[in-house]
Amino acid sequence: MIPSVNAYMKTKTMETQEKAWQMMRLMETDFGDKMMVSLLKIELLSEAQTFDTTEFYNVLLRMIRTVVLNDTNFKTIMHYIHKLKDHSNTTACKALEDLIDVRLFREENQSWIEKAVITRIWIGTNNNLADNTLEQLQELFDTVDQNSKIRLSAPATHAAQTLLWKKVGAAISQEQYHVAEAWCRMCLHAIFERAGVQNKAKVARKIIQCALATHDYEGAREVHNKMPESGKDEPVTRYLMYKAGLRGGDEDFAAECLDHVCRSSAKDATLLYACVMEAQSAGNKRQAIRALEKVLEKYEHNALAEINLPALLR
Repeated sequence: MIPSVNAYMKTKTMETQEKAWQMMRLMETDFGDKMMVSLLKIELLSEAQTFDTTEFYNVLLRMIRTVVLNDTNFKTIMHYIHKLKDHSNTTACKALEDLIDVRLFREENQSWIEKAVITRIWIGTNNNLADNTLEQLQELFDTVDQNSKIRLSAPATHAAQTLLWKKVGAAISQEQYHVAEAWCRMCLHAIFERAGVQNKAKVARKIIQCALATHDYEGAREVHNKMPESGKDEPVTRYLMYKAGLRGGDEDFAAECLDHVCRSSAKDATLLYACVMEAQSAGNKRQAIRALEKVLEKYEHNALAEINLPALLR
């Protein structure tokens, strides 16, 4: 019967399509949720002139619930989820969430979970029409965290964060700093604990930059306080916190950050000069002078080749 359905389906006339569906219904009555029946039906739905998103999803869901899951069947399900995505991002996301929740948690196969989660992030971050993508991904990450003993591997974490990072960049380019901050916080979710100290510090600095852009200097201090020590005292981090202290009116903290920047500057005075420019921009002459003095002290009044010492002294 299956070869006959395939033959009718490939002929692609209205009459043969109808015959294919009639035989399909007979097979469903006789064989129920057999894998081959589900595959045949999903192919018929794929070839139909009008794509029935709901029915396609329902067949996929039956497959997710009933098939014996092995690498081949997992790849087959993912293949049809990608097909569904071409017609409805929202429904494809729902199918992926069902796959993760209904089957993958109990299978405890790290590779399958990682592929499904990354695909879900990829579809979600490419869906510009959805307003609640952040909330949906937060819910997914929380569910994975609560229901699985598995933590994403370093390569899977990198792939996921790369997708999320694109949303950070897009939001900042549109000056949507609160949205960018929210995406950054997604990058710091517990399921990404294997991100590495440097990556976590990079994300934290981006949150600090967003806080500075919205004049939330206390918020910037909070993020800085929670950073690991190695990232907290990196020169770029301390430069950002110099800005926070300066703009937030905490001159003692600004001075502390300036000292850190000075100690960590070797042959490159770029960040020290950036501190000078920031102090001038803030209209704080005392801090500007202090920063200039740090430059002179650092290089023992022997300015580097690119520095005009007389201009600096003036």
